[in-house]
Amino acid sequence: MSFFKFVLLSSLTIGAFAWDIVESNQTDAYQYLNLVRCLNSNEPTSNTTVGLDSDDILFFNINAKDSNHSTYVFDRCLDEYANSTLIHYIINGDQNETMINATHISQIQNGSELFSNCGKPNFINDQKSSLNLTKRQKYSNYYEMKVSDTKNDDCKAFMQFDSTTDVCYDNHDVPFEAFHVNNPNVFTGLKYIVWDSHHDCKDGNGHTYTLPPKSASKCTKRKVVSWFATLKADECYDDPKKCIGIHVDHSWAGTYESGKRLTFSDKYYPHFYNDLSNQ
Repeated sequence: MSFFKFVLLSSLTIGAFAWDIVESNQTDAYQYLNLVRCLNSNEPTSNTTVGLDSDDILFFNINAKDSNHSTYVFDRCLDEYANSTLIHYIINGDQNETMINATHISQIQNGSELFSNCGKPNFINDQKSSLNLTKRQKYSNYYEMKVSDTKNDDCKAFMQFDSTTDVCYDNHDVPFEAFHVNNPNVFTGLKYIVWDSHHDCKDGNGHTYTLPPKSASKCTKRKVVSWFATLKADECYDDPKKCIGIHVDHSWAGTYESGKRLTFSDKYYPHFYNDLSNQ
């Protein structure tokens, strides 16, 4: 291994285990405890405020010197210690973001009511999942993005976009008022990012959520103009920024065309679309 590669890998590693791992037989909140202990023990994510967002999802507001390093550490802590949880986080976003029961991460190393009161993912079985993967084997990197024009009915009336991962979807004109997401993949978790005031998935202040395999999120009452998602198994998972701005060819054969996005007015946007608002 070259010296450059060694220095690079060394700079992106998590520090020595300096916290006590909580076993699953000790507490129902063991994944949350291990996650906050991991984040608090590593400098890139130790300056973090934790609370609930307006949808009662556990929310991490991270202030960091190096956002890429913080993203790496956060993802690794999450994947190793809390991969069955529903999490919402921002890095170097608006530090005045509304947060319920905001607490510095160092203060909840032994537990918090936040872990009991936060929204949990809804694990789905084959009967409840609307995505028929047997008909779309070549589209295995799909997720269901369900968007609503209103936030007053808990997403009961929605339009469904069966979206490909690692592609930016941009409504471009008018924001939706609420959304929820299904991750039908049995093997790997989904990271999805939504933008409520910027287009093209490029600008700052994107809100990131993580969803375990074979699960659905809560109805999230946040405006969304554009969105992007990537699976743990995808090359874009560790660095979504490098994949922003690509779109999938309408004759999808497993290849991408660079430099474009899918917009609401595009005849091929999205591949599958179901208007379920009247059902």
